[in-house]
Amino acid sequence: MEKNPALQGTLVDDNGIPLYYQLVSIIKRNITSAVLKPGDLLPSEVEFMDSYKISRSTVRQAFGSLEEDGLVIRRRGKGTYVAKPKLRRKLDNVYSFSNDMIQQGLKPDSKVIRFANRKVSRDLMKGLKIRDSEENIFEVVRVRMANGEPLLLETTFIPSKFCPYLTKEMLEHDSLYRILKDLSSIEAYYAVETYQPIILKKYEAELLQCKPGMSGYFVERISYLETEEIFEMTQSIVRSDRCKYEVKLYKDSIMFSRTVEQ
Repeated sequence: MEKNPALQGTLVDDNGIPLYYQLVSIIKRNITSAVLKPGDLLPSEVEFMDSYKISRSTVRQAFGSLEEDGLVIRRRGKGTYVAKPKLRRKLDNVYSFSNDMIQQGLKPDSKVIRFANRKVSRDLMKGLKIRDSEENIFEVVRVRMANGEPLLLETTFIPSKFCPYLTKEMLEHDSLYRILKDLSSIEAYYAVETYQPIILKKYEAELLQCKPGMSGYFVERISYLETEEIFEMTQSIVRSDRCKYEVKLYKDSIMFSRTVEQ
């Protein structure tokens, strides 16, 4: 029987780099190069101990680090498995979650938690640059999913005048941007996004089906028309175990991309 690739590396005991970190690097290289594929079972703790002549605590420390990075999943009584691969989402243009998932062969879906058409509050008057306190806005809270797995918890605010016929049912089965384009001929000219690290609250974790107290991202997007009017503000809670962000630096430009685990 062929030896597992994760057991074919070399650890150096006196080079100043912790053994667990060297083991993490070996396993990570096998995963990122697709030698180890999603769903593959890693060797057991004992196999790593015997192959590399290291302690159980070293192996467990390596597994813990890989799990924190979202590269492996540990299942009690079954073993440690390679996690699902990552999806790259380019942020160098105004994207749609639904379109993004479709392009990558995934089925996007949404669960609407709240849908309301109400008077704008004072804080949102400022955020949406609305002058009339009697103006109505849509407030939509959705769990965004790919292949049935929750990835984002989104709260979206839209001035009702831009799409007065918007319904809850539309948002459960279609992209907001596509609805706005089809019903009101509205398309984003540009958007501004900000990112902040957060700790997920119990309620958020329950909706996203992950552990309470886990780190995540708070992403706020404000979308503008060519007239500089704001037609959307979306605040998203993003699972950090499923997403990471990358910045590619070029000589004269920057490309910012989002990576989402399947």
